Amino acid sequence: MQTSFRLVVLSGTLWAATACGGSSAETPGDSSSDFGSADYCQGIVDWDDAWATMEAEVVVEMNKRRAAGADCNSEGVFAPAPPLAANGLLQCAGRNHSVDMHIRDYFQHESPDEFHVGDRANWAGYPWVAIGENLALGSGTAVGVVEGWMGSDGHCRNIMAPDFEELGIGYYKGKHPLWTAVFGTR
Repeated sequence: MQTSFRLVVLSGTLWAATACGGSSAETPGDSSSDFGSADYCQGIVDWDDAWATMEAEVVVEMNKRRAAGADCNSEGVFAPAPPLAANGLLQCAGRNHSVDMHIRDYFQHESPDEFHVGDRANWAGYPWVAIGENLALGSGTAVGVVEGWMGSDGHCRNIMAPDFEELGIGYYKGKHPLWTAVFGTR
């Protein structure tokens, strides 16, 4: 029997200049939390090799798209952009979010305890001035997930935004493939 999944995607972006008020954990570059990157990232150090390969393939595929430029419809037309550099701290935040969504059975940018991508980046030790996140559920390939994101205006914008310089991908294969892409600039 062949199983098929519907690709579901969500997009979110926080910019330092437009971030809303809130807890100090949502403040750009605030990594003073006691969570610390070592503790927060410890659980994702031993990662499945096949998953890590797929994560790296997403970085390559996104950079191909950035090199070509794209029409993100309602978000605008983007000229070719410099490649995104893979970043281990952003990958930590992405992996942890994918695992958390699997364990606690939810699919959204905000965790059940109301934490956001900026919080996760802070806990990983990433001193951001701009942060963004794409989520996807259901695609089993790197090319498939990037195609899905490019077909959605907000996700396309995050991929193409020249202001983003670094990227971390978190893939977790639970009952459904879960993807978290975390975009950042220091």
